[in-house]
Amino acid sequence: MLDIEKIGTHFFTTLYRIGFGFVLSISVGLFLGMSMGKFKTVEAILGSFVGFVLTIPATVWAFLAFILFGVTTWSVIFVAMITTFPMVAFSVSEGVKSRDVRYDEMADVFRFSRWKKIRRVFLPYLFPYIIGSARSAFGELIKIAVFTELLGSNVGIGYVLSFGWSVASLYLILSATVIVVVFMLIVDYGVLYPIEIYATKWKGGS
Repeated sequence: MLDIEKIGTHFFTTLYRIGFGFVLSISVGLFLGMSMGKFKTVEAILGSFVGFVLTIPATVWAFLAFILFGVTTWSVIFVAMITTFPMVAFSVSEGVKSRDVRYDEMADVFRFSRWKKIRRVFLPYLFPYIIGSARSAFGELIKIAVFTELLGSNVGIGYVLSFGWSVASLYLILSATVIVVVFMLIVDYGVLYPIEIYATKWKGGS
């Protein structure tokens, strides 16, 4: 039977996978979203592809990942990233397209450099879209990562759930579930939500 110390080790393995997958998801989604929002040709080419990726169930991606990478950490990271970056990409794309051009005109009047315009005008306007999609992606990414581990991994919280089910241990199942839920709530409401509130203050004129 797994003890608390071993469950902690499995949790930190899952935490590493979630963190890596989250960074990749945000990075890929941000790059594609900005490209699709800025260039109509890119949106016409990539928009359908990103939408297609979003429609494929996580189970299919998990089986493909196991074939490509084996039952490894990279499989979990890949599935977590591939299933969540589309929501970031679409949100950022909408943010770029809805941007008020008057902000650019104001920056030109004050003769902002290109870098200053990006730092003081473009990114502050886009940031609420980024952090909003990051919150949604983070919650989904945790569920996908644990689900992928449950399907085929010998380490991680998903494995603890699978092992708990195989030995009919309510203790293991509840322990793993509580750890995941508490972690998600701490990051979401303790980190991401306050950032989102701060990032959207200017919209209320405060």
